This record gives sequence, C-alpha cells and structure tokens, in this order.
Amino acid sequence: MGKAKVYYQDKTKQRLRADLFSEEAYRDAQRLVKARVATTQVRRYFGEIRALQARYNVLKHEKGAEAAFEEIRPYLGLLKAKAYYGRRNNNNRPNDMFTLSTFLTECLDGVEDPKSFEAMVKYVEAVVAYFTPDAERRS
Repeated sequence: MGKAKVYYQDKTKQRLRADLFSEEAYRDAQRLVKARVATTQVRRYFGEIRALQARYNVLKHEKGAEAAFEEIRPYLGLLKAKAYYGRRNNNNRPNDMFTLSTFLTECLDGVEDPKSFEAMVKYVEAVVAYFTPDAERRS
C-alpha cells in the first residue's frame, strides 16, 4: 500500500498544507484517470465518505467532535476493507480498482482525529473535482 496522506503542515493541525487541494489533489486525480478508474466507482466511494461525514456532523452536534469521531472511526476501516475487496478480480496485476483502493487507503490512513477526518473529506472532494472532467473526456 501507499504512504498515509499528511493533511496538515504542523503538528497542532492548525494549517493545512498549501499544495494539498491543488497540486497533490490534481496528481492523485490524474493517477486515477491514467488507471482508467470508472467515474461510477469514484462517485460510489465518495458517496460513502459523504455519508460518513453527514453522520459525523449529526453526532458532533449531539456529542462533540471527539465522541462523534470515535463512533465513525470503525466505518473508516470498513470503507478501506470494501475498497480492498474491490480488488478481488485483480489477478495480481495493477488495475483500476487496485489504484483506487490504494488511493483510498492512503487517504484513510491519514485520518487520526476529527480534524484530519474533515481534511480528508475535503481532499477527496478536490480529487473528485479534478478527476471527473478528465475521466469523462477519456470515455
């Protein structure tokens, strides 16, 4: 698997990395485009991330950010497992789902707390924004 994403430039998580939503998100989007990842697959996993975000936001208002994060944390692992399961037809060769699974694992492995969860959601959103027009042109 790849290396966990680092969303913040400081240990106190006060400042997001300057290139995160621009250069890095664009590079990851192009990696998905080159692997010929289907737009529907990207949207499916992004939809699951957005559903977790919605659940987190409801819980955050009820219980606070830390408690909300601890409740959704197991589902981040489940999302990783689902993406890995999508590789089952890989036959030990890199393909679209291998690339998408690796990308999602890198993003999810960078999530350590509520702040990094929120940054991850925004990061994946940026990747999807860069990915979609190029993937649709490719078709």
